Amino acid sequence: TNGTSIDFYVNQNTAGTKTITFRYAAGAGNASRYVNVNVVDVATNLSFSGTSNWSTWNTVSVTVSLAAGSNTIRLGLASSKGNTNYLNVDRLTGL
Repeated sequence: TNGTSIDFYVNQNTAGTKTITFRYAAGAGNASRYVNVNVVDVATNLSFSGTSNWSTWNTVSVTVSLAAGSNTIRLGLASSKGNTNYLNVDRLTGL
């Protein structure tokens, strides 16, 4: 629903750019979400293509800049940013 999010807390030894990948199912059709790192939007309307059902998985990637030390990566739904539809995310890789 509007205003919900998932936070991933990650630590990095050095600052740098990473391509992160979300594994997801979108059985209700195409969905979109915002991604921010340390409260700064890096994608306001990242597209997640619909999957044929809730047990079919796909991935989507985005490049982010991370600071040395603690970072918070947030994947969220904000209707004000155009985010829509249901999404089941089960993992984040690429760190």
